Amino acid sequence: MKLKEIGIAVVLALAITMALNVASVRAITGDVTGDDVVNILDIVAVAGVFGTHTGDPTYNPAADINSDGLIDIIDLVSVVINLTTAL
Repeated sequence: MKLKEIGIAVVLALAITMALNVASVRAITGDVTGDDVVNILDIVAVAGVFGTHTGDPTYNPAADINSDGLIDIIDLVSVVINLTTAL
């Protein structure tokens, strides 16, 4: 495994761990679209604004699952976790 791949794996592992910690602290629905279902549409909604932050014209507060002002991997993983439990 190359150093870059190891770094990416570590970042993903940390993001998943953080998302699980956030999920245990407060209920995260993951329902970004507001249709009372956590599905692929919610993943697409987060992915569509991935990397945006408060103040960006395309920033979507509903996609900021942990409300930290940044749409990042933690938000995406939070939706995926809830997608899995919703099935």
